[in-house]
Amino acid sequence: MAKMKICGLQKTTLLDYPGKVAATVFLGGCNFRCPFCHNSDLLTGSAPERMTPEELLTFLKRRQGILEGVCITGGEPTLWPEDAAELMRRIKEMDYQVKLDTNGYRPQVLKDLCGLGVVDYVAMDIKAGRQHYAEVCGHSPIPAPAELTGDAVRHTGQPEEGMTEPAEPTAAGMTVHAKLPAAGAAVHVKLPAAGAEAHTELTANGTTVHAKLPATGAAPHAESPAAGTFRLAAIEESAAWLMEGHVPYEFRTTTVKGIHTAEDFTDIAAWIGGCERYFIQGFVDSGNVLKSGFSAYTRAELDEFLNIVRKTIPNAEIRGVDY
Repeated sequence: MAKMKICGLQKTTLLDYPGKVAATVFLGGCNFRCPFCHNSDLLTGSAPERMTPEELLTFLKRRQGILEGVCITGGEPTLWPEDAAELMRRIKEMDYQVKLDTNGYRPQVLKDLCGLGVVDYVAMDIKAGRQHYAEVCGHSPIPAPAELTGDAVRHTGQPEEGMTEPAEPTAAGMTVHAKLPAAGAAVHVKLPAAGAEAHTELTANGTTVHAKLPATGAAPHAESPAAGTFRLAAIEESAAWLMEGHVPYEFRTTTVKGIHTAEDFTDIAAWIGGCERYFIQGFVDSGNVLKSGFSAYTRAELDEFLNIVRKTIPNAEIRGVDY
């Protein structure tokens, strides 16, 4: 059975949790493949576990009275709804404030975690303007997702012919790739035991589906898609729900030269105008970026983006940029 892995710990941060001295916990696994991701070693199930939850809790017990909060980040923490909820519950029992970082792609998990009372603050990424959100996240902009359950995968959208589908991660840790026929055809694949290879002929044009389950215990993850499906509506749902005020929150965008333009911020201003908090952040090459060659905007260029979003988000700020 797949399990959540703690793949890193920053013992003290003054930046990650606004207004609090905090520690940051990095969980492995992510359903996005943003090319400028600075935690690329955490994207897949192969990231090594650095400590157990019990070891983390022991550390936090020793830091009571020094630390005020704990940031749960990744990777993408919402891939582990049950394990993350239990970890955050136990952290809350130690009187820490808990901040959740998320890409917003699993809105129901976000709502459930907040509904449990284990999240005090949410930071949600707004990756880009909606016109090219999918590409910025490493997905192709096809509206309907592949839906994966424990027994079968079913495609109900209308992809371009020959497109490869990245499947949504599941609790069972399964990843399925299907070579799809003409748009609108349905795919049904019965998944075998873990590690086995499934081959199923499609009636539409005889294309073969190949599905493989990782070994038992492997972490669930979506493979980095060259093309596939993306649900912008899921991102919009999470953003809209946060803006209803269920929990304190912030939105943030990491700006990358060659990816973001003024057009992105014009759309972001229209999309989340009136939000509680919004931060523009500069790109920093950590040396562990998924794809090399990106660079940062200057402070003057970021100020131009800030002026755009302040038309609808007057308290928007630039964060973490010293140049």
